[in-house]
Amino acid sequence: MVSVYLLVLSCDSSSHKKQEEIIFPANLVQFKAHSNNPLFKGTGLSADWDENIRERGFILYEDSSYHLWYTGYKDGDDQMMTLGYATSQDGMMWSRYAENPIYDSLWTEDMMVIKVGDTYHMFAEGKNDIAHRLTSLDRVHWQDQGPLDIRYADGLPLSQGPYGTPTVYIQNDIWYLYYERNDEAIWLATSKDLKVWTNLQDEPVLKKGPEPYDRYGVAMNQVIKYQDKYYGYYHGTLL
Repeated sequence: MVSVYLLVLSCDSSSHKKQEEIIFPANLVQFKAHSNNPLFKGTGLSADWDENIRERGFILYEDSSYHLWYTGYKDGDDQMMTLGYATSQDGMMWSRYAENPIYDSLWTEDMMVIKVGDTYHMFAEGKNDIAHRLTSLDRVHWQDQGPLDIRYADGLPLSQGPYGTPTVYIQNDIWYLYYERNDEAIWLATSKDLKVWTNLQDEPVLKKGPEPYDRYGVAMNQVIKYQDKYYGYYHGTLL
């Protein structure tokens, strides 16, 4: 079972509270399931490219509409993970883009999108859980910019293996990237040019467990700033 959790990533410099003493704002943690769930799902039709949908989709609110990117795939082993797009006026009724899928050149899942200037940057997992970046000027047409080049703190390349579920935010012209390896833990790297990402430290910022709810894996979903703190929504695996 995969569930979503919230943690505090950093506090203001005057705060030295332990994490268990932090009061999480109610509007960030108190949710109620919608009576008509699921609001969006795979078609269930074997002829459709999005017979099933995959974690993690991403929603961006812009121009008075909600914009959803999601991954579709068919039943069967090692099926291609393909990018789709849908829109909504109220966040509940969704319309699939008529020309879906919008990107099927490379395996694309677990995506998130951030807009800087006129450019949309999508960070996503590729095949074998290798994170890559795509760009777009219109939310629909995407160009792959290649796998993320992540380095250890000393500048040496990461050891071979997966690095996925990329989650990014930007502040003061510095890009911050959270990523996981084998769902074991979450690391943080930064970049000024989107070409090379360097770990702030080679120890993870969040490890799995030891509590049962995330004992078998963790990965970051989204980072937000609320008042004077950063909060990270992450998913953990409970077997």
